Amino acid sequence: MTSEFTLSEFLPSDAADLTAILQDQTIHQNTLSIPNPYTEADANRFINYCINNHKKWKEDGKPPLQNCIRNSDGKVIGSIGVDIAEPVRFRPTRGIIGYYLHKDYKGRGIIPKALEVFIARAFSPDWNVERLEGDTFSFNASSGRVFEKCGFQYEGCMRGYYKKPGVEDLIDGNSYALLRKDWEKKIKEDII
Repeated sequence: MTSEFTLSEFLPSDAADLTAILQDQTIHQNTLSIPNPYTEADANRFINYCINNHKKWKEDGKPPLQNCIRNSDGKVIGSIGVDIAEPVRFRPTRGIIGYYLHKDYKGRGIIPKALEVFIARAFSPDWNVERLEGDTFSFNASSGRVFEKCGFQYEGCMRGYYKKPGVEDLIDGNSYALLRKDWEKKIKEDII
C-alpha cells in the first residue's frame, strides 16, 4: 500500500506478534470481543479463521475482507476487516467495519488509508455491500474521527447498547455509516 505499511493475509507465524499487540489494554478498552488477556491460543484461533476465510474468498474470486496490517519490516502492527451482516428482510446488504492498530503507529494516517481500501472492496461488485457501518464506544472519539474522515456520517448515540464482558455498566455506542451511493458520488467528485 505505502512504504510505511501493507495489507496482507495473516500467516501462522504471526501469532506471537499478534499476541504481543493485543496485550495493549487500550485496544481492549476500545473493542468488544477481543479476549483479555489475549493468549497465543487466541491468536492461533483467529489466524486460522482468517486463513480459512481467505481460502474460501479466493475460491469464490472475491477480494479479502480481513487483513493484517504490516509495517515496512513485515511485522504485524494491526488488523482491519469487514463482517458481512446476515441478510435481514427489507434491509440492504451491509458490512460492519472493525480495526485496531499498535499504539506506536497511531496518528500516522494508517487506518484511514487502510479503511479506504476496505471501503472500495466492500462496495465492489464482488461483495455488493450497500451500507457500511462502524460503531464505536461513545468514549472512543478518535475512531469516530477516523470514520468521519473516510466519509462516514454520524448517525447517533445508542444508549446502553453494549454489554462488555467484565464491565458492570452498559456502554453507550456511537453509530457511523457510509452508503455506497454516497461513496460513489464522492469518488466522482474527487475525479472531476
